[in-house]
Amino acid sequence: NNSGEILDISKYDIAILGNGSNEPLNQDELNLIHQLYEWAVMYNKSIQSEDEDSDTQHTKHNEWCDRETCRRYLVARKWDFEAAKAQLQSTLEWRSTEQEQLRLKLWQSPKALANPLALSLRVVGWDIEGRPIVYTAFSQANDRWDVDANILHLTLVLEACCRMIEQRRQHESKELNRTASSRQWIWVIDFGDFGWRDQNPKTALYTSRLLQRYPEMMYLVLLMNAPILFSATYKIIVPLFDNRVKEKIVFAKDKVLTTSDEMGKSLRNRLGDEAVDWIKAEVEENKSKESTINKQYWVPPPSTNSG
Repeated sequence: NNSGEILDISKYDIAILGNGSNEPLNQDELNLIHQLYEWAVMYNKSIQSEDEDSDTQHTKHNEWCDRETCRRYLVARKWDFEAAKAQLQSTLEWRSTEQEQLRLKLWQSPKALANPLALSLRVVGWDIEGRPIVYTAFSQANDRWDVDANILHLTLVLEACCRMIEQRRQHESKELNRTASSRQWIWVIDFGDFGWRDQNPKTALYTSRLLQRYPEMMYLVLLMNAPILFSATYKIIVPLFDNRVKEKIVFAKDKVLTTSDEMGKSLRNRLGDEAVDWIKAEVEENKSKESTINKQYWVPPPSTNSG
């Protein structure tokens, strides 16, 4: 019943309107969430590293794989328990083997730290509902052809987005990011300077695999000024994504990001005027090499001694 659902959601900080159709969870769905969580706790214990004690690993698991995480996996697999379990199992094994990399903070991304202009993918702000906005520009990423470095960098960006959303969920007001859709992130990709060399299918394949580790985290993928050249690549990579991700991909030209254009109005309603105005200005600025010559996308926090 409704009162039981609200009480349960509040206790475990499970997103409201979280059934995948922007509707409340029913009791059967809540039961599946709890079942998957209990299974995940037991499975995680079975793959613990011998290098760390069980209490430490159990705590790390609980910090990452809470009941809200289980809800996302179930939604992604349309409430098919076995399918969600298989996907979550793969992720738990991956996180267990990639612990060293996952411990890195976003600013510690090796390639970006070595060269502040190597990669431009970073979190630039929030939309009107508190979703992290991630932005990247092909023209501003000098080492964008290093696939492994890019995938590690994207991993750290995704981990940072998860932590940001978690921090907002834990805010003392208990009023931030309560809905499922507000616990997602936005990826804006500026295609300025996109060329033949950028059509490496390996990058797309690795990216699609990585996103499987973070199901139901994507709210919108905004592809700005994608050239005709990208259309062939897009036809190859789009089958790699499930339908729920495909539905969130939007192509747009920067000229439509106005208050008068219908697409611009739609994006402003979804993201807010401040976010759309920033994207429009950044895309325009990145068209000019003179205006971006002094940009540095990666500078360590002042409190570090990393240069």
